Amino acid sequence: MPLSADRHGDYGVFDAEGHTSAVDFFAPEETNRSRYLDRELDRELDTVGSMRAWRTDAMHQHMYRTAAYWGDKVLSITDDSNDVFWLSQVYYLMGEYGRAINLLKKQSLVESSVACRFLAVQCLIRTQKWQEALEYLGEENQFLIKSEVSDSQQSNSGEGGIKLEASMCFLRGIVFKNLHNIDVAKQCFKEALRIDVKCYDALDIMISNNMLTTSEEQELISGLEFSKQLHGEDADFVKMLYQSKMKKAKEIYTTLATKFHTENADLLHAKADVYFTQGRFEKCLECTKRILEMDKFNLACIPMHLVSLYELDHKNELFLIGHELVDQHPKEAVTWFAVGVYYYLIGNIPEARRYFIKASTIDSHYGPAWIGFGHTFALEGEHEKAISAYGTSTRLFQGSHLGPMYIGMQHLQQNNAALAEKYFDACLTICDSDPLLLNEMGVMYYQLGRYDEAITSLHKVVKKLEHSQRKNVIWETTWLNLAHAYRKQGNYKEAETYFLKVDSIAKPGPTRASALVGLGFIYQIMGETKDAMEAYHKALAIRPGDQTATDMLQRIMEEKVRDYEMEWMREALPEEMMDDDGVERSIRALEEHRASTARALAALGSESGPGSGSGLGEGGGSSAGIEGTGRRKGTVSGLGDGGGGGGSSSRGKAKKENDPED
Repeated sequence: MPLSADRHGDYGVFDAEGHTSAVDFFAPEETNRSRYLDRELDRELDTVGSMRAWRTDAMHQHMYRTAAYWGDKVLSITDDSNDVFWLSQVYYLMGEYGRAINLLKKQSLVESSVACRFLAVQCLIRTQKWQEALEYLGEENQFLIKSEVSDSQQSNSGEGGIKLEASMCFLRGIVFKNLHNIDVAKQCFKEALRIDVKCYDALDIMISNNMLTTSEEQELISGLEFSKQLHGEDADFVKMLYQSKMKKAKEIYTTLATKFHTENADLLHAKADVYFTQGRFEKCLECTKRILEMDKFNLACIPMHLVSLYELDHKNELFLIGHELVDQHPKEAVTWFAVGVYYYLIGNIPEARRYFIKASTIDSHYGPAWIGFGHTFALEGEHEKAISAYGTSTRLFQGSHLGPMYIGMQHLQQNNAALAEKYFDACLTICDSDPLLLNEMGVMYYQLGRYDEAITSLHKVVKKLEHSQRKNVIWETTWLNLAHAYRKQGNYKEAETYFLKVDSIAKPGPTRASALVGLGFIYQIMGETKDAMEAYHKALAIRPGDQTATDMLQRIMEEKVRDYEMEWMREALPEEMMDDDGVERSIRALEEHRASTARALAALGSESGPGSGSGLGEGGGSSAGIEGTGRRKGTVSGLGDGGGGGGSSSRGKAKKENDPED
């Protein structure tokens, strides 16, 4: 029997062009529409019509068992293909995907009806039967018309719903993505948007999964035919909405705000993403909090919200949101990512790793989980395992700079700056505004002995962070690195300025101790031994086991003793005894000792510095070493510490606990 539209179930139906409408979407034009229009026959089928209405009303009210009950009774009476389709829809909505597929196959509708095939594919995707779904969809767009579509046909697409052809391309992309063929999946998503610009799912999955580089984003948006598919101002408006999700879209926020409500969640999400990339976590958190006030479980913004809470050390809030997500969304990857972030923050690395693994098990394409998983290894100095995890993230999210950046940081920690440079250069083509990336490039240039470039890169970090309210946390590392770079240049006055800046804002800890050792070092070179001793003593008060400070302080003390001995000999011994060979030998020995001290200082100056590219506070090498920022991040997609391979970061030393601290 030809399929026809249910007069009471007119939603989700597609016309011949693939638009949602209330007309027949499977049947040829010769469908006997008079069957439903003939008054006499309509009276005879009054009971069937009533049950169809009950089925439809129950679906609208989400009473799916009621809908299934009446749908089954209607199908038993009519054996109508339309009734098969709607009962299968009910089974799909109930989550009984196998039951829906069996019903469609039993009636042989999967082969004869595109809409039924579309529903069957959705069921197969839900049950993760990717290969079977691909067999139904085909590896290429089977709807593709060889001839050019006329302008008049294109212009009509804005009048209806989403084209079925575009939706099929989107599902094909989903299948290829889960078969780990990311390049083909990306092409399918692009094709879906080209066919119908209203197919937002295709755009969202590419943006949220960082499948596009900045240039690919711009190329995609410029290639979409908004004006042909949409009417008048709608075309410009939709184009601006899509551009707001791009990596470089700051200039359109004001325009959108005047036409679209400022507090719209998508617009706030786009602004939060910009703040996040810039390291302005307070502003990012303000945006995500407003989003969550409007929609408490907006899962799209939660990863940025979680990482911002991590960066700001908000343990209690992380603890609470983790519990809420576990209660409300236990099957979502972001839920267990949240739990992992909390354990990572309190220093319980094994538990953090366990929950990051759980998140990636639920969704193997969930990028933040892979980044977090890599961080747990990086923090323990397991460089190869960390690189492997970051590499997985890089393959899955080709449009994100985080994966290659963290790989570069691991190579930097292993003093392989030349290889790190290749990864960092690749990152710059994707994102050139991340302060963490610029800081790590400064560390890399330092290790390569390119101090001018190191200083330039680090000054860019300072400029990026000039509006940040977290200067005490972020700036201390950048200023410390600048001080060391200036020291290597021989510009001791500038080095002194930045060492003093770190000393003024840093809390007692490894970073401040490192700054004080560096300060003592340049004072000692400049001959200001009193100031040098004071700086070394302050460093040892913070970190008693600092070997560099101890050695330098001992050298100063030995030199002072020898100076005193020489002065005593010159004053106490008669002038005629000053020619004595023994005295002359003593004086020569003292001078040789001074020369040795100078050589040691020079040697220390060349050796200290490029420690860990990511070690927070300790730099991974000597206490006078340059260090990476190390505590950022994820992205929509990253997470806090970038590592700390040379030694545990301050975060890694946190005590293990099960409850949030105040």
